[in-house]
Amino acid sequence: MKKINLLKPDVVTGYLSNGKGQEITYLNVPSKLTGGMLLEDIKNGATYLKEVLDIAKKKANRVVAIKCRSREEGLLAVSYLASIYNASEGIREDEFDTNGDNISIEQDIEFEDYDRDITIEGGGSDEEDGDEESEGDWENSDYWEETPWKIPILEMNALCSDDDNGNINPFFNSGMVFGRTANNDSRVPYWRYTRKESICVVYDLYGSFGFGTFSPGAFKRYRNNRHVFVLIVDPGADREENTTDIRDEQFADDDTEEFFQGPSSVYEAALTQFVLEHSADIISIHHHGDNLDRYYQNLFENWVDHYGYSLEKSFPTGTISRKIVEMDNADKSDMIGKVISYVIKDHDAPYTLTDKDFNVLYKLRGLGYKRKTEEKEHKSIKKLENHLIGMEDIKEDIRAIVETFRFNKRRKAAGLNTGGYHNVHMMLGAPGTAKTTVAQLLGEIMAEERLLRSNRFISVNGAELKGMYVGHSAPKVRSLFEQNDIIFIDEAYAVAAGTDGQSDSFSQEAIAQLIVELENHGMDRLVIFAGYGGPNVTAADNKMMYFLNCNPGIRSRINSTLFFDSYSADQMVEIFRGQAKMSQY
Repeated sequence: MKKINLLKPDVVTGYLSNGKGQEITYLNVPSKLTGGMLLEDIKNGATYLKEVLDIAKKKANRVVAIKCRSREEGLLAVSYLASIYNASEGIREDEFDTNGDNISIEQDIEFEDYDRDITIEGGGSDEEDGDEESEGDWENSDYWEETPWKIPILEMNALCSDDDNGNINPFFNSGMVFGRTANNDSRVPYWRYTRKESICVVYDLYGSFGFGTFSPGAFKRYRNNRHVFVLIVDPGADREENTTDIRDEQFADDDTEEFFQGPSSVYEAALTQFVLEHSADIISIHHHGDNLDRYYQNLFENWVDHYGYSLEKSFPTGTISRKIVEMDNADKSDMIGKVISYVIKDHDAPYTLTDKDFNVLYKLRGLGYKRKTEEKEHKSIKKLENHLIGMEDIKEDIRAIVETFRFNKRRKAAGLNTGGYHNVHMMLGAPGTAKTTVAQLLGEIMAEERLLRSNRFISVNGAELKGMYVGHSAPKVRSLFEQNDIIFIDEAYAVAAGTDGQSDSFSQEAIAQLIVELENHGMDRLVIFAGYGGPNVTAADNKMMYFLNCNPGIRSRINSTLFFDSYSADQMVEIFRGQAKMSQY
């Protein structure tokens, strides 16, 4: 299992003055997060944090603007930056007493209690107790004690509602929720006095406060704060997911240009002014499409491990995690954690979870947690049809493969003979002709059509199937099929040849096990062999023919062969235009 150190931000909600005062939401900053841990998370799927790592390597900047898809992802970035900045500035957690006179955190609260309610102690009482207190008295008792390890989370609209002359919009008194105040009080918001340590301001472009304005002037009172983190939350950045990892044979949809223009030129101008006035660092958080599913799978496995449980050997991690992520909730990791917590409530650890334990997902959908759109469910078909330049014959072949596999699955379910069908195919063509991309799209289409259990994809070189010593190759090949649903073996002929170009004991062992796996998993895996070959290649260069001839069992289990032609000059120009558009040139 690939470890992810920070599963989600630790967000706490509570009330000042023994629960009688103002509501406050803040971020608990883990004290031991390091740049090395951030790098580990990125390597294990959190690629959206790459720009966070880039600025963390530099000298700590006072103001950082973070453009993100959700608060959860933005607050994860703040958690890492704040912890790394505190360490670089020599701040230790034990230097700050969080159990002083003004603040007390309940120590028995578990990590998984997300958005937990706490009581922050302080003197004073509210008007319901009959006490009439002056604004000065409340200022002393209804007070937030600043610390580098607890960062208040403020709404941009709340800051804009205060004209700094005491004229405060009562709807934003708590600073958090429109139309709600803590006990209907009209006191000066606590955040007007957070002048020393870090704060985090959230501007949600399309959320409940999306009608508000991004006002650079709202930050004037925080010019002396140690760090100011500003989250610009844009859920519409989901579109970027499908356009940021475009290979030479793909390009973005026509609506990509509209997305890059931003939701508002006024907002863009205000953000530019803010960045320049404060010499702020500005970073963007977005996932690269091909990494997103793997990241959620890793998150799912890490959450299971966090709770002390395990998964059965053939657990369809990709399918289950994708179903959870597609629920209508912006905080994806939190949703994964909550679903797993719900599933294990009837099982004491240690316990091995199976896919049947997650049948509850269908009930949850009935309660309103449904898939976002059918279009999202079939996005890979759309990619195949619209994002690949030319390749009409290949597209037709892919459609035929899917239909044939669907037909044989139905026959098998009905108890009819499938004619020895194996979901094994061969792709021949020169390097750079999109074989890997098409293989992955074919696997994703089959997963979305529920023809495969999951879309766990792996691309390996044929030589990687051979072990380091005699007896190592067979379990290595077996493991490949146990852990993946879509197996793309590039330069497949390399498995059939030793260092001298002739078959050796390592090759023979790997091929023998490969034939066993192809037979055992002919209907529940997608296997694609690829390499340089085909009718337009000389006999000396047609290495894939050597692979087919190395063992009769290989050839007999390949059901179709796809020939990838090199791109024409016109197609290369079209690909270049697509890349330029995607890169905003």
